[in-house]
Amino acid sequence: MRDDVKTVVAELSRCHREKLHRLQKLLLSESDKLHYEKSENLEKIFDIIGEDAGIVDEVNLIDFDIARAESELSALIGVGTAELYDHLGPGRAVEELLSLRKQTRLSLERLYRERIDLAGRLESASRKLKDSIDDISRIDRLRRDDPGKNAR
Repeated sequence: MRDDVKTVVAELSRCHREKLHRLQKLLLSESDKLHYEKSENLEKIFDIIGEDAGIVDEVNLIDFDIARAESELSALIGVGTAELYDHLGPGRAVEELLSLRKQTRLSLERLYRERIDLAGRLESASRKLKDSIDDISRIDRLRRDDPGKNAR
């Protein structure tokens, strides 16, 4: 493999390693949110979601760097970006890159599943909270409308 290609492959591996690290932080964050959902601490969940936004921004920047490096590598080896990974050939650096890409994809899939699960749980908790508020409002209206209340 040519040195210029090796350099870009190494850059792609570095980017995927960084992305994987950020995704692992988000997965830990999902575990924390699940814990706080079970203890019904919605405020803490919203705080964590706010913190996650910065990590998501970092992932977006890394994705930009990955796309730039893939375009550069595609130009170097003379293939389109869609076929890039099919034409890299053998080698330890390429195997590492492919492994990191796979781990990143699996982490993204897991994160997606956990976020869908948490969203469902939060939606259910929101409905329960709304029902409780409605019940309290009805009780409050009954108390206000009770004519014998002042006589007691």
